[in-house]
Amino acid sequence: MSGSGSLTPGTETLSRREFLARGSATTGVLIVALHIPLPLNAGRRSGDAMAAGAAGGEGNAENLFEANAWLKISATGTFIFVLDRSEMGQGVMTALPMLFGEEFDLDPRRFSIEQAPADRRYDNPDLSLQVTGGSTSVHASWGPLRQAGADLRLRFVKAAARQWGVQVAQCRTENGEVITGAGSTEKRLTYGALVEKVRTEEADDAPLKSPAEYRYIGRDFPRLENLAKVTGTAVFGIDVVPNDVKIAVLIRPPRLGAKVKSFETKDAAVMAGVEKIFSMPDRDAIAVVGRSYWHVSEAAAKVVVEWSDGHAELDSEALREQFSAAIKKGTKKAAKSGNIDDALVNAPLIIEEEYELPFLAHGTMEPQNCTAFVSSDRCEVWAPTQSPALAHAVALRETGLTASQVLIHTTLLGGGFGRRLAQDYVREAVQVAKIVKGTVKVVWSREDDMRHSPYRPASLHRLRGAVDNGGKIIAWEHRIGSQSILAQLTPEWAPAMMPGWVPGFVKKAAGSIAGWAMSGRSIDDTAVEGAKEIPYGVGAFYVGHAHVEPGIPVGFWRSVGHSYTGFVVESFVDELAHKAGEDPLIFRRRHLKPGSRESVVMDLVAEKSGWGKPLPAGTARGLAQHGSFRSYAAIVAEVRVVGDRIEIARVVAAIDCGRVINPDMVRAQMESAVIFGLTAALHSEISFKKGAVQQSNFHDYPLLRINEAPQIDVHIVPSDLDPTGVGEPGVPPVAPAVANAIFAAVGKRLRRLPLKWPT
Repeated sequence: MSGSGSLTPGTETLSRREFLARGSATTGVLIVALHIPLPLNAGRRSGDAMAAGAAGGEGNAENLFEANAWLKISATGTFIFVLDRSEMGQGVMTALPMLFGEEFDLDPRRFSIEQAPADRRYDNPDLSLQVTGGSTSVHASWGPLRQAGADLRLRFVKAAARQWGVQVAQCRTENGEVITGAGSTEKRLTYGALVEKVRTEEADDAPLKSPAEYRYIGRDFPRLENLAKVTGTAVFGIDVVPNDVKIAVLIRPPRLGAKVKSFETKDAAVMAGVEKIFSMPDRDAIAVVGRSYWHVSEAAAKVVVEWSDGHAELDSEALREQFSAAIKKGTKKAAKSGNIDDALVNAPLIIEEEYELPFLAHGTMEPQNCTAFVSSDRCEVWAPTQSPALAHAVALRETGLTASQVLIHTTLLGGGFGRRLAQDYVREAVQVAKIVKGTVKVVWSREDDMRHSPYRPASLHRLRGAVDNGGKIIAWEHRIGSQSILAQLTPEWAPAMMPGWVPGFVKKAAGSIAGWAMSGRSIDDTAVEGAKEIPYGVGAFYVGHAHVEPGIPVGFWRSVGHSYTGFVVESFVDELAHKAGEDPLIFRRRHLKPGSRESVVMDLVAEKSGWGKPLPAGTARGLAQHGSFRSYAAIVAEVRVVGDRIEIARVVAAIDCGRVINPDMVRAQMESAVIFGLTAALHSEISFKKGAVQQSNFHDYPLLRINEAPQIDVHIVPSDLDPTGVGEPGVPPVAPAVANAIFAAVGKRLRRLPLKWPT
């Protein structure tokens, strides 16, 4: 597609380019396009559009009217929806336009999509920062986007009514048109024809539609970016390749914490395609910059580096002892009611058990990457990031430029899962571009990603529980040893959340203080979420946390703390049910509040799975339910145990996520959660030996393979409540459902993930 403007690094920003090319007039709607500004001489992926095709004319960038924060419209009928969340496969590029289009009365397929820049207008209300995570996108946008669409629609109606000389009540809208009258007296005006007049109209707090009036919300709706993805025109970070870009790879330390002592480049520096080799500012890596990924990767293998020892003592077995010692030393109270010791004195049935969960990598299909341009007065970044705000803050810190001199372009993400909330790849690209003085793309290898990313924290759990002779839980004690995610991330997040006028030194100090507070001085809620608020009615109750800091980078991982507390809590409930000699479903049902959302979703999955009905020999069902991110999910896993092989035959899932925007996407997210959860349950583990990560790629950190994937049935609880999270809530109950099924099948309880027989 031809450009209507230009972008030369360090000079002018790119004008709006043409978003749509002409397509089949029979479609009746516009096919979504994604605009990602790139240098004019960009290479094989220009980034002008993810997809092309239109039923109407092309938009004129010069005549776009910014109607509000989320919509730009031209007189020719081009509608550009500004997406303020990152699309990483979860479906916000479809769900959020559906919310706006519903109230604006425009088919969402008529929107072009433009990714929002880093701008405080687009802060996520749930997280106080422009960030995509925590299964908050739809929940946080449910009110604001619909209201913005309704207010804008009313402005168009007022403009049309004024032009026709009729009352507002005499007008209605339909798919981008305002209509009055009927039959021979009917009049119509397109939204585009009203653009100039609507500028002076005002409308606040316009009435919202009733659910009975919904045209799009609640219906299966096609993913707007699907065409681009299947035709290969979708622009991910890895696809951003301007013609003049230099490619960089980093030689990273063999052990955590190791620094460059010295390096020798005589063989590498003379290789074809190599332009520059240097130590990174923090001496934590060597950058090799050159013509192509192949050239710099080959050269990197020839660089000889002497590293400091770093954390050479780091070892998985020693780590376990460190976690155990921390719990023995004592835990900080996260929740407490009653007295555990008193409740256990005369308890007839007592269980004391220990559960262990490993560090986990994210394993995104698209390895980390970032393209950056830095000059004396400008920085531009193209990144697959979950937070343009954090990327912007990192670029500001690294360049020393002002906020207006730094521009962040968010691409599609080839998987996020929390990994792209960390901005290490952005920091590296900006640092290298600053040294090279040009446009540089830093690309991580799969091995880099596996060995040098922040991980899901490992955790050790000690539980004591007791039931009385009537099968009632009279004591529940849960002590957790783990690292703090917030202790590591708060120093970067806190400054980014502060207003722009706050001086940089104040922001830095605030971040340091917040990180210090989280380092064992206060409890990181992500470490105890899902444990401190269990839904079961119990007697004495205690949850405590012991902070452990072994120097391993950790971060958010899909469902965060719920990913391990869900496994522990739902496995332990099953153990108590067995101790009481009761069916796990009946036992849970008696300890849940009747009619609660947890109870309803659990009963639904039990019904749909045929709980209690006979299964073939060697096959058994396991049940688990867990609430997280304001939603409630339940899983029944049918598991076959053949020798030492665990086979998942079928998984039945149910979710209560409030009002459903797009049922098809909810089902897809739950299916994804099951696969993601099974991978963690059966395969995934990051281990350490002499300071080095032992895993390097998918051969020793395997994902669930297609021959292992079970039949997955998803059921959705109907609800009129506001929508809540979908991306993460399906993960926590997967592993405990499998573990509980294994116990039901063979009578052996596995309390460590991944689920393997003791050797």
